[in-house]
Amino acid sequence: MASFTHLHTHSGYSFLDGLPSPTELAQAAANDGMDALALTDHHGLTGAIEFYDACRAIGLRPILGMEATVNPPADWPRADALAEKGNLVLLAMDLDGWRSLCRLSTLLQTAPDRDPTRGLTFDQLTRNTTGPICLTGGARRLAAKLILAGPDDAARGCLARLADLFRDRLYVELQKQSPADDELASRLARAAQQVPLPIVATNSVHYLTPGQAELQRTFTAMRLNRPLSDLPRDAAAPPGSHFVSTAEMVERFADLPEAIAATREIADRCRLELNSPSSANGDTRRSFSSWRRSSPTRGAPACRPLRAARPPRRWWLTASASLRPTPSG
Repeated sequence: MASFTHLHTHSGYSFLDGLPSPTELAQAAANDGMDALALTDHHGLTGAIEFYDACRAIGLRPILGMEATVNPPADWPRADALAEKGNLVLLAMDLDGWRSLCRLSTLLQTAPDRDPTRGLTFDQLTRNTTGPICLTGGARRLAAKLILAGPDDAARGCLARLADLFRDRLYVELQKQSPADDELASRLARAAQQVPLPIVATNSVHYLTPGQAELQRTFTAMRLNRPLSDLPRDAAAPPGSHFVSTAEMVERFADLPEAIAATREIADRCRLELNSPSSANGDTRRSFSSWRRSSPTRGAPACRPLRAARPPRRWWLTASASLRPTPSG
């Protein structure tokens, strides 16, 4: 069977959006036989070190990343008609990439009114492209919106502009989370071929099992402070946002095997090492985070993200329990 790596996943650190803990994501990947996994929480790197340690503890290679909202420049193709911000997935290839993600995360977390959803300016992104691989963000993001809004040449112009920034580190992200995504994936693949750019298959993971979709929708309503009956159609995670197995992903992309192969290529290019003195001597038992706590001034990353308070473990289970109706009588 072809090798596949999930490159677009969200944990509980994507507050009231992702459900699983970083450790649960790592264990799900190991259970499926994967040897690498990416974490790409929205707008921040708060869960990155916990994820790094969890992956290393079970022999999984961690890929540290982030999903960031980016505002288009004024001269973006169709910006006058669309004028919408969109999300990009950024994955650190090395320490330079990690530093770039740290700077971008800090810019998002210190945005006016502490609202990272306002997004980065395109100029802020342009100044911090050293080291990360960029995925174009999937079915609900800017390139996909351009495809749906009009002729494919608008999307090609968008992709070409991003290619100027990321060069050979840009991949057009394709998703097939429901049958409705098939036509869009085909059109994005054609647009990528004409630029030309490589394509990559992802599934935007927000929860582990299909049965958790309604819980994720409830959390979205809580995050937006809106009743479920009034929740916008595209507010919650897309259908099928569970942890899909390698076998199912290979089946979905049987017509585009190069998109599956690209996940392995990207995983092999992401070789970030956050080394402690013990791991330099071959001892990987001591976690990076425990070493950092005991030696905060020795070899800490040159640029660390702002860290919010860690949510209580399994806090979402407590929250969801409080939403259950109380039996009468």
